[in-house]
Amino acid sequence: MTILAARSPRGKANGARKKDASVRASGGSTRDRVGPHPTGQQEKCIQSPPDTLHLGENAMLRKLAYTLPVVSALFAVPNLAHAGTCGSVTSVASDIWQKYGSLAPALPYAKKVEEMIKFWNANVGNTWAFLGPRKLETDTTLKGSVIGQGDRVFIAPTPSNENSVTIKLDKIAGKAKTGVTVCSVSESGRAVKIWDFTAEKGAYTKTWSKTINGVKDKVITIHFDGHSASKKFKYELEVSQ
Repeated sequence: MTILAARSPRGKANGARKKDASVRASGGSTRDRVGPHPTGQQEKCIQSPPDTLHLGENAMLRKLAYTLPVVSALFAVPNLAHAGTCGSVTSVASDIWQKYGSLAPALPYAKKVEEMIKFWNANVGNTWAFLGPRKLETDTTLKGSVIGQGDRVFIAPTPSNENSVTIKLDKIAGKAKTGVTVCSVSESGRAVKIWDFTAEKGAYTKTWSKTINGVKDKVITIHFDGHSASKKFKYELEVSQ
């Protein structure tokens, strides 16, 4: 006779608990089972933990939404105009003012100009040689070139006797980017920028012209500042009062 052993309810319950444990270990939920608990007791519903990966992604996206505009603003490069300097004019202008102040007040301005030109010629090859200033003469066409990253400074040999000055600059050849800064220097030695622009790089010709007021009893200076590795900026400069 063959005797069949019947599985006890307790054995079934143990098997169900083992299955529950395996389901929980895999991150699932015992809610997936269908049917009553083998023990006959009502089973608690054990839910899976929240999807923390998705929540982390959402938090990251929210942070990016606030951060990106700030980063963009920090790294945005504004289109700034040329910010040139007056160049090496302070010591020369100071010498000019010292000499000009020593001239007799009653001396006609034309005579003062003559004396100041003599003073200029005596110093340009000596005291001012390392600065290399060029004399800014009025009603004369001044020609030259700025090459590479070199610079050139023009300084009036005497303070202006007129309240306004007209400056005309012609680019006649070359491809170099060049900054141009016009300044006025008072008797106290204070240099003030009164016109500032950039001749952008490229093979073209162009004319810049401007009349500037409020320059009486000021020494006018013009500074050319090259921004090229080897190219040149060829110009013609005229100043009239």
